[in-house]
Amino acid sequence: AGGPDNNKLIAVAVREGGGAFLSSCSRLCSEPAIDLGNRLDLPPRSPSADSQTTGRSQLDAIVHGEYTASASCDVPSHLGLVLSDSSQVVSPVLAEACRLGEAEVLVLGIRPLGGEGMPLLLREVLDGLYARFGPDGRAPGGRVMSAGLDVGGVVDLIAVRVIDFGLLASHTTPAYAVAALRQFRDFAQLMKRTPDEASDGWWMPRESGAPTVLLCFRGEAMISRFSNFLSKEWKLPASTGGDILFTPTVLAARQAFGTFFSGLGPSAFEQSVPCDNLRSPLRFSLPSVGGVEGGNDFRISEANLFPQKLSNQLTVAMLLPPKLDAVLFRTLTACEQNEFTLVAAALSGRLGEPIAKTLFDQEVADGHMSSADWPAFHESVAQNAADHPEDNDFKCLWLVFARHQAIKRLAQLCGHGDPSLNQQCLRAALRTGRDHIHNGIRCSTSSATAEGLLVALGRDLSQGLESLTALEPLPPLRSLGVEDGDRMLQCTLIVGALAKDAGFGLVRVLRELQSAVGEQGLALVGLSASDAAAAAGAAPSGGDSAWLLWQAPALNAQLLRWSETRPASSAAVDLAASSGRLILAACEGLVSVERARRALAAVSASMPKGALEWYCSASTGEAAVDVACFFSELHGSKHYIVEG
Repeated sequence: AGGPDNNKLIAVAVREGGGAFLSSCSRLCSEPAIDLGNRLDLPPRSPSADSQTTGRSQLDAIVHGEYTASASCDVPSHLGLVLSDSSQVVSPVLAEACRLGEAEVLVLGIRPLGGEGMPLLLREVLDGLYARFGPDGRAPGGRVMSAGLDVGGVVDLIAVRVIDFGLLASHTTPAYAVAALRQFRDFAQLMKRTPDEASDGWWMPRESGAPTVLLCFRGEAMISRFSNFLSKEWKLPASTGGDILFTPTVLAARQAFGTFFSGLGPSAFEQSVPCDNLRSPLRFSLPSVGGVEGGNDFRISEANLFPQKLSNQLTVAMLLPPKLDAVLFRTLTACEQNEFTLVAAALSGRLGEPIAKTLFDQEVADGHMSSADWPAFHESVAQNAADHPEDNDFKCLWLVFARHQAIKRLAQLCGHGDPSLNQQCLRAALRTGRDHIHNGIRCSTSSATAEGLLVALGRDLSQGLESLTALEPLPPLRSLGVEDGDRMLQCTLIVGALAKDAGFGLVRVLRELQSAVGEQGLALVGLSASDAAAAAGAAPSGGDSAWLLWQAPALNAQLLRWSETRPASSAAVDLAASSGRLILAACEGLVSVERARRALAAVSASMPKGALEWYCSASTGEAAVDVACFFSELHGSKHYIVEG
């Protein structure tokens, strides 16, 4: 709207979703708004065939001298807004999903102001939010937000409503809409300076023609981030003056969205960053479409924005020398604190070409490396043609975790690919080392990469898995050898089984085992851990990554046969068969049998009684047979497996 002396246009109403609501008006274009008289040159215009027919019949009546007085159309119910009562919708896992990293919805409300104040205020609000949460946003100290330091952290504007509640009130605002608006809070209420009831009626205009603006945003931890921004950083006078309100909880946001924004399709707003960008939350919440992670069509639906159940997602981490033991302890500690479930773990040697290329391409796409880094990266992790396959000096550890939003959360814990940048930004991260080539840990940063790594991991470890799950003859055809000059070293087998009702997972057991073994001067040179129940809840039932599912049952069969020759192992083997939670490890060092027993006693003492059953080889001779029975390769070891 604008005056004759004013070339400005002021928006007085905004809605999305088209004009389908107008179909309820029985007189839409059915009666001319002016007396046509003899102006037969004005053809009737209507968006529907029915009203066109009605309009022509009325025009015929005018032609034959019958005059019909014009009448105004009815005001559409709720001003044409599609309101929905969501006050009774139950979201049992919504708060838990958001706590685990699901992107939250935040609805902002701008108190209605008269005149030209509202457009100017709206622009200031959007500018301020864009500067803090947009793709070019900066941290509070002014530092540019690098993608590796802001994984999944960008915020998207997904919908807008501009509503004149003063006019809507004359047509009875629904009680559920009022209830949703009453849950909004302003700056003074956030700071506990005024009671919650102080903002009642904030949406009602103080003068006619003043609309209320509702803005709907989506981003990880959006409510707490905005609360911190509003209380500590935002210098906009309207924000501290009580003109900006927000939904303070995920349930309040759920009710506000369902009331004012339900029924939308694809967002009318462009995403802040492409959905394959490391900062986009869509990269981690949507499956790949046509080879593009997350696709490009995110539909604004309550099913997409407010999950009704938690979904275990698989992610993969690879720990590398030279500080593998230190990185392993930190990684397992952080993963336990962040409620990850360890699905599988395995020691491996140097990487094959396909898996090394998959990791490198991901690091380049994420901006942690450049194409010029390939020779150095390849030399640090991959096999060369001149390498000897039996070279046991190099070892890396693969970890497969499950959790809601597992891929995004582990990528956030790892931080930027360059450890020095994490230190400069005072960012606590798992990556440690001298540069971006040797940073201690790599992990999948998308569902496509996670699946690719799982497939490649199953393929690269197939030989070891077959040796673990095949029904080897007892005693095995393989034997254990040791390099000349290191015959004082011994190698022994450890079997550990965790009860289903232990109250914790293999993450804690592996961390305590690695720490206890290290304190005894031993090194892990062989490792295979699996949690059958966790794999069944997260891994696909078919495809190459299904090795996570079939290895445990086959391994139990081998264990049961082996335990017939080792009666002392029956308690651990029986518990592993019932719970599906098993750790097999080979330890190397001086007097390894005795020291491994002391390490296991320390681990067991740190666990609740009955939670853990374990077995260690009884003698050096038995240990040599036991290790050869379950491992076809040892890594970082002076011992080696001899076939035949």
